[in-house]
Amino acid sequence: MATAASPVQNVITERSDYVVGFDLETNDKNEVKKTPAYYAYSSEEDKAAVKKMVDEKKFEEDFTVTTSLPLAKSMAGITQICPNEEEACNNFNRGAKQKAANRLKAKLLDVDQDGKFTFGENDLTNGVYDLTQEIASESKRKSLTEEEKLDKFLAQFPENIREAMKSAYASARTAPQPVAA
Repeated sequence: MATAASPVQNVITERSDYVVGFDLETNDKNEVKKTPAYYAYSSEEDKAAVKKMVDEKKFEEDFTVTTSLPLAKSMAGITQICPNEEEACNNFNRGAKQKAANRLKAKLLDVDQDGKFTFGENDLTNGVYDLTQEIASESKRKSLTEEEKLDKFLAQFPENIREAMKSAYASARTAPQPVAA
């Protein structure tokens, strides 16, 4: 998976590869049932897992595809990706609902050392648990872009090696990707 930054840095793109084909299942009568399926195919681990399924006759590869997913880094980036305000709000709301649901689950199921729930009346306002702060609060875990991961990894190397690796990464990221037939 590779990430490329747009010139303004309002939007980054995340590239991912997938392999598409059929999951294969053989019944008692040696009849093969084919079910359309796709799997991540970006990392060496992904490719090894798919190869194993192919070798075990559990998957039949048909083609691969590289996707490019734009990710907003700012409010301007959101507008750049999705200029339709209603659709942008719908996208935000789906993400906000998921974040709120995750935080709510963690809050409601949190227990203390004695095995008692920590959630209580003091968490409510007029009998209601308002999730606004949960949506607005920063996420504890930040997803690093591919470039940020590369910078973090390369920090241990001398400057000349860092620059050479970044240059090779940038070239690989912008090079056309072959698609298997």
